[in-house]
Amino acid sequence: MDTVDVLIIGGGPTGLMLALELALQDVSFRILDKALNRSDQSRALVVQPRSLELLNRHGIAKDLVAQGWKNTAVQVFVHKKEAINVNAESIGPKDSQFPAVLLISQAETERFLEKTLKEKYGKAVEWSVTIDDLKEEQPGNDDIDCHAITATLHNDQGQTSQIHAKYVVGCDGSHSIVRHAAGLAFEGAPYPQDFILADTHLNFTSPQSQPQSQSQSQPPPSITNLSICLGNSGFMAIFPLKDGLYRLICIRPGPLSTNNNENNTSNNENTDDKPPTLQDFQSALDNLAPVPATVHSPIWIARFRLHHRQVNRYRCGRFFVAGDAAHIHSPAGGQGMNTGIQDAVNLAWKLGLVLHHRGPYPAERLLESYHSERWKVGRTVLNTTDRLFETISSKSGLTIWIRNFVAVWILPWVVWLLGRERLRGRFRFISQLGIRGGDRAPDGKVKVVGRGGAEEDVFLLNLCRGKMHHLVLFLGDDEGVKKTGSTTNSGENENSEAFCEENKELVHVIRIIGPKGDDNEERNGEEEERYVDSEDTLRSRYGFQKEPGYVLIRPDGYIAHIGTMSAFEELRTWFGK
Repeated sequence: MDTVDVLIIGGGPTGLMLALELALQDVSFRILDKALNRSDQSRALVVQPRSLELLNRHGIAKDLVAQGWKNTAVQVFVHKKEAINVNAESIGPKDSQFPAVLLISQAETERFLEKTLKEKYGKAVEWSVTIDDLKEEQPGNDDIDCHAITATLHNDQGQTSQIHAKYVVGCDGSHSIVRHAAGLAFEGAPYPQDFILADTHLNFTSPQSQPQSQSQSQPPPSITNLSICLGNSGFMAIFPLKDGLYRLICIRPGPLSTNNNENNTSNNENTDDKPPTLQDFQSALDNLAPVPATVHSPIWIARFRLHHRQVNRYRCGRFFVAGDAAHIHSPAGGQGMNTGIQDAVNLAWKLGLVLHHRGPYPAERLLESYHSERWKVGRTVLNTTDRLFETISSKSGLTIWIRNFVAVWILPWVVWLLGRERLRGRFRFISQLGIRGGDRAPDGKVKVVGRGGAEEDVFLLNLCRGKMHHLVLFLGDDEGVKKTGSTTNSGENENSEAFCEENKELVHVIRIIGPKGDDNEERNGEEEERYVDSEDTLRSRYGFQKEPGYVLIRPDGYIAHIGTMSAFEELRTWFGK
């Protein structure tokens, strides 16, 4: 009997990330896809900072950044005049190794994911494999080790086989067979507009108003940042890629589509047989772009329909859905692929603990937390992108007038005020109550001092990779810590050390001392490396400037529990429930 712990259906970015994370958890899996091979179409372009942090767990992020386009600003133009120019890094996370949004073809992202999966773990996507039947043979069986799901497969050679799995995860897009097998509803509706897309090259020319002598001495202005162009005739989004390539998205010319078939749920589904032409994009550029440009040498042109839908549950028994199988929405904000990647990381470590019978969490409650945590995120993303996209893409004359007025006269003030609010938010962030369980763990540099005195700076989240929980102890910087690495209160130290010893199979401990504890005095035979918060940045971000504290970080980089060392017993109590 062919058996596996987890069967992954879908070899896109969500399925590949889930495969990498399951491999990290030493969970057996197979990953299948009905396509003949990987698509070379760019599709999703935006990789958010949080996704880069997660990809960095597998050493992928820096290669992606080197290959992609680091977007430094977001610009909004109204009637070809700049209304808003926001520095992307200034509004990005201040405590991340990757503060800016990355623009890169989804095909490239998938290529790096698949390459890493093969080189690090010896696993690969099985292409041209179709699921003929998927059913739970023993519904209600609570035995974690039971291979309760049977999948009937056939490949492009006409061969049929069966595989028995403990769990199945559908990462198979908007037409998910897993979602249908689990009987999950995909609630939502299509947008009324049809859209056209082109990955193409642009030639920029000098404006006619520019003096000829100046145009000959200077290169023509170009578009170097993600740009949203608004006007009475509609909107256009322009994404700069590498090597002179651009992604253009705009509403297709003509009347609104009336095809509202609820079964047509793909965000990449062509709406009719009439393909868009280069002239469609040239007309949009002429009407909306802030600088003159000529479109040429397209790589991909498509017409598509967008939907906003979300599954009613992310889990049904032994079936799970993630990525586009669980949620589809407009590309506004560049969240789609990123939300799927984060779905995968959230689910993988939970499956790992349950399948290996490890951890303090009850198995059923831990698996159910995937739905409760990720459904809320998906709903927030869907609602936010829906409101934004409806405003940008509306064809209503009144809405267009209000939108353009707000963009020119009100939004610049809003952006300025948000800058001030960010400072207030930062103050709350570093206060004692600024971080709670469930938040993303803030990142920052610590200095690693080796046994030979060698020093190097590393990011905290780089130390928190792997399949274990990570207990970060922020210790003081007095004489006792400086020489022994312990807290000043012996009772607190004994309590925490006993906990670490009891849970050493589940918890990796990182002890960080403050800047005043970093000196060149003799280390009394200490053999381990020291971690020093030499700039007092991390203690400040976690709110432990006044007294020592701890933070328990989950394998996905989120905080499970946080408190002061004087209240460490609360962690022991929570961990034991």
